[in-house]
Amino acid sequence: MSNKLALSFFTIIFLLIGFETFGQVTVSDKYLYINANVDDPLFTTYAASMERSRFFADKAYFMDYFTPDKPICYNSQFAGEFAVIWKVNNIIVSKTRDFIKKPEVIVSFPDMAILEYEPFKGLQVQEIFMVYSSGAAIIDMAIKNTGKVEYDFNLYPLVYKSGQGALQISKFDKENNWYFFTHYEPTVRLHSNLYASRGYPTDFNNIMACNQTPDSYGGYEANSIQDFYFAAKRLSKVHEFVTKQNELETGNVEIVALQKRIRLKPGEKTSVRFVRGIQDIRKPESEMRDDVQAALNADLQKSIDENVALFKSVPRIKFKDTKKKMVYIGALNLVRQCMMPARGETQYNYYNFSRNPIWGWGHGHQVMHESLSMLSYVYLDAKSAQESQRIYIEQQYADGLIGYRHGPRGPQVYPHKGKATTSAPFFSWTNWEVYQFSKDRQFLKDCYKSGVKFVHYLERERC
Repeated sequence: MSNKLALSFFTIIFLLIGFETFGQVTVSDKYLYINANVDDPLFTTYAASMERSRFFADKAYFMDYFTPDKPICYNSQFAGEFAVIWKVNNIIVSKTRDFIKKPEVIVSFPDMAILEYEPFKGLQVQEIFMVYSSGAAIIDMAIKNTGKVEYDFNLYPLVYKSGQGALQISKFDKENNWYFFTHYEPTVRLHSNLYASRGYPTDFNNIMACNQTPDSYGGYEANSIQDFYFAAKRLSKVHEFVTKQNELETGNVEIVALQKRIRLKPGEKTSVRFVRGIQDIRKPESEMRDDVQAALNADLQKSIDENVALFKSVPRIKFKDTKKKMVYIGALNLVRQCMMPARGETQYNYYNFSRNPIWGWGHGHQVMHESLSMLSYVYLDAKSAQESQRIYIEQQYADGLIGYRHGPRGPQVYPHKGKATTSAPFFSWTNWEVYQFSKDRQFLKDCYKSGVKFVHYLERERC
């Protein structure tokens, strides 16, 4: 076999098996690789996929992998920071600036990110963060000892929430080794407030869990996430080696943590998964337990494959600047994660304006001028984009009016001087543009009939 033929053969094999990052997973589409460093313009909010999303108590997370004096943190607004701190050779590694290799985001999807880094010389890590559901978030770590000595180290998955006594420890479930605690969130938001009278929760149950038996657990008073240093390094200001946490089972604290000890000989690798569960305190605890257990057992490769399939129809723009491709993929991630499953007064999926941070009016449901986002979203999921537009048809008034907002709570028209309000008349144009990609003639036919009625309404009432 010639060298040229051999090179072609191995290239084909490489393409068939996919492009593999370090660890247990494979991403089969090379275009989706971004390799973003800490100073790149990457969109880093993640939310659960539609099939595992709910409207109330929905938690999205903002990933901060770029702040040098913090660990890699996953922050959900008013719910605190979810992170993992390392202790290697009794050295606390809790700031990314101290990592031997700084975090790099290899791939970023609407509900998950894959990172690689080295917190300590000889320890190579692939970290997958996934918002598995509206109530469960995963930190999955594949760790390999690439050094020449055995490593004996501890991992501390924790939640930090600022404010005195912000977390209330309720119990440690010794049968499952799950840590339970609660927290409170106000309904006040940046733009308008959430509607407490309509069911938005303010009190939440939490679980911190591991797919292996943790070695200890604890809760601590703290002014910042860095105060955990004293809990992991020494129990007080005297130098006393810490092998276990304080194993607090009740109390008001700012940090709640598990402890998992791992030993790796040279060349050995392992994986460990941590899950944080959150749920409206009024809901049965069994529902949160089921959600957390499902996240602990989740097949991450399956989720990656589903995300790759989601992007298969996206235009493959050849950017000269890789940073522009990061923004492009981030924009598609954003529009996808704003989509929510059908509920209430609609049988179709719909969008929220935002999931993290949660703006009060961000839960006001669809408006025609914001539905211009369907022009780009259609490349990700044409069926979903069409469903979103069908809500306007489904809830259109008999006289042809399409109200200002439509969604699970039905049409909202906000009358002005006795006249119902509507939105900018982009309805038919958006439908036509969506059809140009979907080629769904039944969709176009239904939209045309609805659009004619809407135009006749505007001619009667606005001209």
